[in-house]
Amino acid sequence: MMLILVLLPEVVLAQITFSHTNNPATTDITTITITNPSNVEVVYLSGNSIGLTAGIPASYFPNLPAITKIYLQNNELNSNGIADFCFQGVGSTLLELKLQQNPLEVVTSNMLKGLFVLHSLDLDRSQIHTIEIGR
Repeated sequence: MMLILVLLPEVVLAQITFSHTNNPATTDITTITITNPSNVEVVYLSGNSIGLTAGIPASYFPNLPAITKIYLQNNELNSNGIADFCFQGVGSTLLELKLQQNPLEVVTSNMLKGLFVLHSLDLDRSQIHTIEIGR
């Protein structure tokens, strides 16, 4: 279990607990629990090889009303590693999503569905050959 504290001088804004599999050979994060999620603005999970086995399941990110940025670059996330609707809980506030340096080949129509205010999507250094258009 990894614990990250978001701090200001003398103030803890939020405590984030990541649960993962008990296999020490993987770094799969299976759930995210956030104490006081209304204060979380940035989630930085880059370089954790999240996609090597389980990837990011549907509804992975809980309702984070203040979130503006999620960094997931360099995590071995392929097209099967990002479930449809996994960003559903952050769609009304997320402005920036970084997915570069992942072996993504296909962006499905539901993978990014519901990201209503997204301004920046970074897919640099991916292997994308197909982007599905949704309705």
